[in-house]
Amino acid sequence: MTEPSSSSADSVFDLVSFLVSSARGAPEEGVYTASLRLIEAAGRLSRIASADSGDSFLTSLGENIGANGSTRYLESAEHYLAFLDEVLGSVAEEVRRRNGLPPLHGRATTEGPAAGRE
Repeated sequence: MTEPSSSSADSVFDLVSFLVSSARGAPEEGVYTASLRLIEAAGRLSRIASADSGDSFLTSLGENIGANGSTRYLESAEHYLAFLDEVLGSVAEEVRRRNGLPPLHGRATTEGPAAGRE
C-alpha cells in the first residue's frame, strides 16, 4: 500500500480515497481484508495527525500499524487478530490516560502501542 502524499491536504484526500474504495471492496473481500483496510486507514490517519500535532502516541501508533499490520495479516489469522487486540488495548489505555483514569491491568501507556511486542 502506498504512503500518503507529503502535504496534509493531499494526505487527507489519499485517505478519503482509500476509505471510499475500501468501502466498495469490502463486500467482496471478506472480513479479514476489510479489517486490514480499516487498520491501515487508522495508521494513515495517525501519521497524518501526528505530523500536524506532534502527538507521540499517534506517531507510535502509526509506526506500529505501518510496520506490523500487513505482516501479521500475512502470517496467519491468529497473528493478525492478536495484533489487532494489542493495538486496541493500547488505544484503550491511551483513552483512559487522556481522560485521567488509571491504566487497567497495570499496563503502562508511555511506551506506545504494543511496545516491545514484535
